[in-house]
Amino acid sequence: MSMKSIPHRSNVFQQVKVIPIQEVLERYGVVMHGKYAPCPFHDDHRPSFYVYDDGFYCFACGANGDSVSFVARLLNVRPLAAAHDIAARFGLPVEQIRDRQQVKEELKAATERIEAQRALRGWAHRAYVKLVAYRRCLWLVLETPDDLRADWCDRLLYCDHILDELQFGTLADKQANQDAAQAGKLGLLGMVIAA
Repeated sequence: MSMKSIPHRSNVFQQVKVIPIQEVLERYGVVMHGKYAPCPFHDDHRPSFYVYDDGFYCFACGANGDSVSFVARLLNVRPLAAAHDIAARFGLPVEQIRDRQQVKEELKAATERIEAQRALRGWAHRAYVKLVAYRRCLWLVLETPDDLRADWCDRLLYCDHILDELQFGTLADKQANQDAAQAGKLGLLGMVIAA
C-alpha cells in the first residue's frame, strides 16, 4: 500500500482506519489463507478467524472488532496506544502520546508561571500607587529655593521613568524593578515602594 494514497488526517484513529485490515493483520504476524486465518487469541488448529473488509470475527472464541481492537487485544494495550502502534508500523506521522504525569507537570509549571505573573502584577500595582503619592509630594517640594530644585527635578524624572515601567512596561521590566527594589538599588524610591 502506498503511503501517498492515505490522506492527511489529524485523528490517529481516522488515519489507521484507512489501512486495509488484512495489511494490518499481516504486519502483526497473522498468516492469511484467503479470508481465513488461525486465530491468534487461542490455540487454533483450523482457521476459524474470518476477516471482513472492515473487521474480523473468530467463530471459535468469538473475538471480533476492527484493526485497532485487534492490535489492542494482541498487545494487551489500550486502543489509543494500539492506534499509535499501527501508525508507527506503517510510517504514518502522528502526534506522540504524552503520559498523564507529563501533562500534570506541564499544567503545574504553567499554573506556577501564571501565579508568579499575577503576583508580579500585584506588586507593580501596589508600587505604582505608592510612587504616585511620592510624586505628588515631589511637586510640593518643587516650590523650594532654586538651589534644591535641580536635585528634586531629577528625582521627579526618575520617578516618572519608574512609573512608566510599572504601568506600561513588560513583565520583564516589572521584574527588573522588583529585583532592583529588593536589592536596594532604587535608592529612595525603593524605600517608598517597600514602605
